[in-house]
Amino acid sequence: MRNCSFGGDRVAVLLKDGRICVKDRQSKGNTDILQACGAICLTLNENGEILAIGTESGAILIQQMNTGKKQILSNLDSRVTAVAFIGNELYSAQEGVVYKWNEFKDADSIFKAENKKSEVTQIFPFADGVATASRRLKLFNKLNEEECEWPGHPNLTEAVATNDKFIVSYGKEEKSVAVWKIGQDQAECRFQLTRHARSLCLKDKSVLVVNESSGSGHSSRSS
Repeated sequence: MRNCSFGGDRVAVLLKDGRICVKDRQSKGNTDILQACGAICLTLNENGEILAIGTESGAILIQQMNTGKKQILSNLDSRVTAVAFIGNELYSAQEGVVYKWNEFKDADSIFKAENKKSEVTQIFPFADGVATASRRLKLFNKLNEEECEWPGHPNLTEAVATNDKFIVSYGKEEKSVAVWKIGQDQAECRFQLTRHARSLCLKDKSVLVVNESSGSGHSSRSS
């Protein structure tokens, strides 16, 4: 589940005690603390003005960061295992099914990515489609048909990042980051880690890894 998200000048982090910390670089390091709400996952939109929080109860909480306005979206009673903004549209996952929200009002089921026993932990854009991760990574095209699948990780995928050609992913409790490419069944390469990862960022051929324990990061470069 995504527990760290970047958007605009803000970064949102789900803390171990259930609270959510949102930092804004443009406000001289101003920090907003949102109280525990049963959050499982979170995501900021591209400009950092909207925070979406997936919860254990099945609700999605929407927080307008500039105004403080809040909204509750309800779809199913089952836990929300992933939330993501792709462009201006909000996506979520429950019981292995991916939903697309219409202007924060109602949700349409667009495809089933996993069964109930294998939760979708990540939703992200890739190669003109929508990709998901649980243990396996899957790519769905514009017709919401499965186009590609990668073996992924022994444990659930906790962090992903993409560019035009590659997906990088981190599996829970692993000590490496895997790099995947369309047309290849196995990982393109792997980067070894010294600590567990919280978040990944991929730009050009560089991978930035934010560590779990200290929040510090380091980068690796692929050939």
